[in-house]
Amino acid sequence: MNVLSIVETGFRATLEEQDDAALWCCAALQKAGMTIDLLLRGNATVYVIKGQDPSGVRIGAATIEKPRILDEDLLAMKKAGATIRVVREDLEERGITVEDVTGEFELVSRGQIADIVRQYDQVWHW
Repeated sequence: MNVLSIVETGFRATLEEQDDAALWCCAALQKAGMTIDLLLRGNATVYVIKGQDPSGVRIGAATIEKPRILDEDLLAMKKAGATIRVVREDLEERGITVEDVTGEFELVSRGQIADIVRQYDQVWHW
């Protein structure tokens, strides 16, 4: 079974040690042997900005002691065999240029999403 995980909501549960819950779940399942690819859209597209430094982040009185570096987490999934796609228009709407993005990810247009989805046995949306 091959799975496409569409991650649209960015920074879900990032106060948790494991980082973004959707990425953590996908990476854990990939390590357990599942074939899983990612499509980042919406606010989750910011995960691919290179050189992010989340150290020092505070939310109210809470500090994140060991923040995750999400672009590196995605690169680790790619190195382990996942295809990571990012919706170009969603990047552009957020003022993110191709130069801002780690070059390891496949940029796709919104118009390609339906064809991409058809390639998978299951599609999860976060």
